[in-house]
Amino acid sequence: MGGLDAAIVNFIAVDCEGREVPDFCGEITIRAEDGEVIGTANGDPNCHEPFDSARRSLFNGRAQAIIRPAAEAALLTISAECGKLMCDALTIKLAEPSERMPVVLPMEEIQVTGWRVSAELSEEKPDPLKVFAANDMNTTEPYFPSHGNGSKMAEAVGKYALFRAHTVIPETLGGREPRIHFNQLWGRAEVWVNGKKRLDFENEWAAAAEIPCTPDMTGSAEITVIVQSINKYGAGVTSTVVVR
Repeated sequence: MGGLDAAIVNFIAVDCEGREVPDFCGEITIRAEDGEVIGTANGDPNCHEPFDSARRSLFNGRAQAIIRPAAEAALLTISAECGKLMCDALTIKLAEPSERMPVVLPMEEIQVTGWRVSAELSEEKPDPLKVFAANDMNTTEPYFPSHGNGSKMAEAVGKYALFRAHTVIPETLGGREPRIHFNQLWGRAEVWVNGKKRLDFENEWAAAAEIPCTPDMTGSAEITVIVQSINKYGAGVTSTVVVR
């Protein structure tokens, strides 16, 4: 916990004998000492009360809240108020910072888009440094790796295709050196960035590959991938490519 996690707490209406009261629909106000109520709900599909409110009507005698403890809190005390009704409180002892579970933070990434692929497969290995005119719509055609399945190179053992895209690579991303990550490369491949070969790759089936970004790759970047099919099932850049 400690500002990086949250507790899900259920609130249930009971009578003096501790039995649930499913027809109670009163409104409660939820409070969190050394914490924050970040969301509430009650399971009622017709309820239009705001999710981020600390006030919530019970539905079938129940409601729920998501509570986030303060960063340095040692205890989190949660309570509810409902008019003159008696309300209970819950105190949760939070783990010491050294005992808390590690948290995986979201990774920043830039998706590489605008891919083009050679319109025709070739028997000869394409020149990775070849320059295409901006108005050349015949030599290459649009390609969408997220939809690619390698079928363009199926039944084409030994043949080549050239894939190319442009992107911007920052000097740092998320506080660290960025990397170009291919979710799936398939076949025998060379990856060139800004006119230099950065990776030799070979796999009979689609597999992930990653390239650390050196300073000469940052800024405006041209990514060229030369792929040769090595089986009859397919090859290519067959899934998304990101800088992360």
